[in-house]
Amino acid sequence: MNSNVSRAAHIFAITSVLIVVLIWSGYLVSTSARRRMDELSRKLAARATHETLTGLPNRDLFYDRLSQSISAARRKRQRIAVFYMDLDGFKAVNDTYSHHVGDATLREVARRFRANVREMDTVARLGGDEFTVIMPIIDSLEAAGIVAGRIIKALTEPFDLSGRQGQVSASIGISLLPAQADNANQLLHNADVAMYHAKRQGKANFQFYAPDLEAHVQ
Repeated sequence: MNSNVSRAAHIFAITSVLIVVLIWSGYLVSTSARRRMDELSRKLAARATHETLTGLPNRDLFYDRLSQSISAARRKRQRIAVFYMDLDGFKAVNDTYSHHVGDATLREVARRFRANVREMDTVARLGGDEFTVIMPIIDSLEAAGIVAGRIIKALTEPFDLSGRQGQVSASIGISLLPAQADNANQLLHNADVAMYHAKRQGKANFQFYAPDLEAHVQ
């Protein structure tokens, strides 16, 4: 009798341990699966809002943040600056070397752009070699000009082009709200117009939007 009881207790103990192990294993598998799903969800969300080459916000996220910045600026009676930036001579990099080198150059350009704006600012890539910056709070034209000058200077450092040193510069157009625009599309359009004027002025410089630039661009 005692032997039977002892054997039953032993079997019960082993069974309990096995059940605990199975439950714990199931918990670990479930936790691991949840982590993988969470990571996949984060990656999919990032792909929807950030472009894959540079990791910068894409056009959709750019417009979303610009709309939020405009709403906040109107409430607080603040100013916003938008930069439209186009790389000078980038087509020659792709044609002379390769698209692989061109992609590496774009990633380095994006890194330098991010390093020369404030944490609150948004650097986005609209496509190709076109980038934008949203400065949601700006005190003056001079303050915007200082940041633009810093970006241009950052690009003067040579780029590694397949083992050779090369130069890539940027022409920057700047538009401000509410002084020169009152909505997102107009802000971007005006900055684009000013950017084309910067190219006409010799490239590797920045220009502020002015209404009389429209005729020159057209």
